[in-house]
Amino acid sequence: MFSDVVDSTSYAEANGDFSLVRLLDEHDRIIRRVAVEAGGQFVKGTGDGAMLAFVDPCDAVEAAVAVQRESLAVPIPLRVGLDHGPVIESRDGDYRGLVANIAARLSSVAGVGQVVATDRVIRAARLSGPTRPCAVRGVRVRQRVRVYTVAA
Repeated sequence: MFSDVVDSTSYAEANGDFSLVRLLDEHDRIIRRVAVEAGGQFVKGTGDGAMLAFVDPCDAVEAAVAVQRESLAVPIPLRVGLDHGPVIESRDGDYRGLVANIAARLSSVAGVGQVVATDRVIRAARLSGPTRPCAVRGVRVRQRVRVYTVAA
């Protein structure tokens, strides 16, 4: 799971660096707490977002929805991307591979307030709703990836 605070540079330009730091600190507080509560792991910060890892895709979906709901209440303009499958853990504790890349790309193309997940997440989590197919641009991989929005 990747989160991305939307237009953080524009936010800093309009509100100042200190305001951005406070916003990002709040994002980090929410995302770290939700990760622990949902049985996940905070892997790393990405500057204006974060990477989380979950064993159970249901936990990942629940965490993504919880993070979005809490972020919208602050308000933090956030988007979240999810994929499911094998990853490679590096010596420094980071996760790498196609699944991580796709989740990161989805978080960068989702809309504000959206949780976007691949069909692998939807199937593995056995989600029956509320989801809907969506088209995204900017995610280019050789294999066909179907993408869905998950209601937050």
